[in-house]
Amino acid sequence: MTIMIKKLKFLAILLIATLTFASCGDDEKNEVRYLTVKVASKLTTVGSGSTQKNCMDITVEANGQKLYLQPGEILGFNYVEGYEYRLKIKELHEVDKDGNEIGVYYELDVILSEKKVDDDTPIGPIPS
Repeated sequence: MTIMIKKLKFLAILLIATLTFASCGDDEKNEVRYLTVKVASKLTTVGSGSTQKNCMDITVEANGQKLYLQPGEILGFNYVEGYEYRLKIKELHEVDKDGNEIGVYYELDVILSEKKVDDDTPIGPIPS
């Protein structure tokens, strides 16, 4: 009987260890990329009709890719219109256990620069 209890304890410990390592493996499927981006000083309108949104105009420095995110969609970042920003952000791709992407999230890593933009700057050629 004592040998049977020892075997059951061993199997229980083995099962707990297996489940622990299996759950750690699921976290490794979530991909994290670091991006350096520039955020324009003015919001831009994206979409039309009922889907129209005011979004931050974001450019990824490495490849020029454009992102249009609403203020608040970069966790930890408080956008203020009238300021240009240069940020380092984390792009997190959440993946389910089958490897299917179920969401992309952004989180502020660090503000690299913040600059107030002069609103009196003329747009276009300066009149003679």
